[in-house]
This record gives sequence, structure tokens and C-alpha cells, in this order.
Amino acid sequence: MAEDSSTHVSDDPHLPPKKPRGRPHKHLKNGDLLLSDQLDAFFVEVKSKLEASTKQILADALAPLRSLLQKQVDTINKCLSSLEPECRAEIEKLASSVTKIQEELSSHSSAVATVSPPQVVHISGHTVSASAGGGRYAPHLGSISSATIDCKFNIIAFGISECSHGSPRHERSNQDLLKISDLFKTIDSSFNSMSVSDLRRLGKYSPEARSPRPLLVSFLRTSDVQHILGHSHEVSSTYRVQSNHSHEERADRALLLQERYQLISSGTVDRSSVKIKHLSMFVNDRLHCKVVNSQLVRSHTLGDLSTSLTELGDTSVSHSHED
Repeated sequence: MAEDSSTHVSDDPHLPPKKPRGRPHKHLKNGDLLLSDQLDAFFVEVKSKLEASTKQILADALAPLRSLLQKQVDTINKCLSSLEPECRAEIEKLASSVTKIQEELSSHSSAVATVSPPQVVHISGHTVSASAGGGRYAPHLGSISSATIDCKFNIIAFGISECSHGSPRHERSNQDLLKISDLFKTIDSSFNSMSVSDLRRLGKYSPEARSPRPLLVSFLRTSDVQHILGHSHEVSSTYRVQSNHSHEERADRALLLQERYQLISSGTVDRSSVKIKHLSMFVNDRLHCKVVNSQLVRSHTLGDLSTSLTELGDTSVSHSHED
């Protein structure tokens, strides 16, 4: 078999050697190495100079700001130094005031401890506790030993039947609310039980009592109290509604009632002509007497106080409805 001619050509010693393919490698010269080192040194020097100049520029720019801040700090320190004596003086004043308040509280506590015990008032055969000074009811209601009640928001209703003894408290409260709502709806058909804030029975429960305990009804608004009292004569005779007078008011009204009884008993005046308005009594629309400082003063000593009943408005209530 014949051999390839190319093999013979490559093996021929007389042929020149083949040249390598591609670009030949460039050999660095000594001059090129020297130039590279000079460039590196140049850039290092430039960098160093730039850093130094930047620091100097920043230092020059921040110098005024540093000076300004230092002035502000010095000013604040001076202000604080000047305020320190004033603050100390104010603190001493406050400490003195607190000491005085503590002493006053201590003296008031001692005075409260020496207050006389509450008086006992009888309302329709029921015993009710009333404070000696404020005349406010403090009914005994099981776990509730006392309650502070503002009289102007209250109405006392008599004749409202009670639940059987031993009924749960919430059941008694719900039943009382339903019964009092039915009663007040005879006065105002639009009456809403939501206007009632609280209900309390006055006095202790007694199975031997001939009548149910009076019911103290507290309202959210005094206008509701005034509206119901103004139409209390519309309530059925089985029930009775009256305002919640304080101890002093009851004592003052007792003076007026006593005077009224004497006038009617003497036969000199007609029962229907006698009207009571607050702490004044009018006979035939003329002022007859008035309670001043818990004393009954008749019209001949009142002078300019002789005011006509019609001048006081149409809100007067005939006392014949309160008997």
C-alpha cells in the first residue's frame, strides 16, 4: 500500500521548520519598566496631595461651624447656670405647698372622724338613714351600706309593690324598673326607662310592713324630674310621687305645713286658696309667709318680699296634691 505523500514531505530534513501560528510574544524592554514605575509614583503623589488638600479644605470649612457651636454651648451653659437658683427656689415653694396640703388633709381627716353619726328619718313607716349635714339618703340595701345621692335628680315613689323576699337582686331591680316605667307612662306615654340611672328601696325590708318600702328613683336629667313632679297629680291614688327633699328642706316645709293647717283649721281661708311655692306660702295669690333661715316669717314683716304668686310663674304646685 502506498504511503501518503504528505508524510514524506514533513519528514524531509531539507525542508525549513514551520513558523508558529499567531502574534509573537512581545518582550518588555528596560525602558518600559522604568516608565511604569514612574507612573505609579506619580499617582501615589497625586493621591497624597489630594487627601492633604481635602483635609485642609474641610478643616477650613468646618472651623466657623465649630466656633458657632461652641458659642451656642457656652450660651446654653450660662442660661442653665442662671436658671438653677430659680429652679431651686420653685422646688422649695412646691415642697412647702405640699407640706401645707398634707397638714390640711390631716386636719380635715380629723374633722371628718368627729362628725356626728347620721340621723334616722321615718318615711311612711320606713326607717331611712339621712346624713346630718347634707340631708341625703343613705338607704340600707344589703351590701350597699351608704350612697351619696343628689336630691335634685331623685323622685320618691310610694306604693310600688315589692318582689317576694329572697328574690335575686337583679330580678328585683328589673321588676322595680318595669313597675316604675308603667307608673310614669300614665303621666307621659313617651317615657323611656333609659332616662332612669338607678333604683333603690329606702329602708330595711320587713315582712310585717303594711306597705312596700318607698322607691328612690334617680334620673339622668333634672328636666325629667321636674316634668314628672309637675304632673304628679295625674298619678293614680294608689301611688304617690314626691320630690326628694333634704333634711333641711323637710324641716322648712314642715313649718309651712303647720301654718297651712292652722289657717285651714281656723276657717278663715279656703283650702284651695292656699298654695306653697318652694319656701313660700301664698293665700289667694298673695304672699302669706316665708321660711327664712329656718324661721317662719309672716308677710307683715317681709315688706318688699310680698311678691305675687303669678310673678313667680305658673310652676307652682298646689299642696293639696301632696297630702
